[in-house]
Amino acid sequence: KKIGTLFEMSSNLTTQIKDNFKNMLSTNHGERLMLSDYGANLKPLAYEIGTESGDTAAITRINATTSKYMPFITLETFEPIREVSTDGSLSRVGVRITYSVPSLGITSQVIDALILTAG
Repeated sequence: KKIGTLFEMSSNLTTQIKDNFKNMLSTNHGERLMLSDYGANLKPLAYEIGTESGDTAAITRINATTSKYMPFITLETFEPIREVSTDGSLSRVGVRITYSVPSLGITSQVIDALILTAG
């Protein structure tokens, strides 16, 4: 397998959409110049993911940013990622999203967007 460079771009549309979607999910409000509302803004929910209210807020934020910035994506499933280390502290928090792009025949893609990692 060829090892890519830091700024290597993909010519595969499925890969490009997945990368762009993951970047959008991982971006918090205020991090993108001139697009202050760009991103899912999930970091403030890091300690709430995995609870009913936290998951509801995350789904709402993901729906809003996807509808605005990537409306060609159809969201299918949401799964919280919440892993606890042996000492009881949070080690990984994020979301797993399944999505499709019907207009391009891209179906059931799965993406993990981590919000918090410790280690």
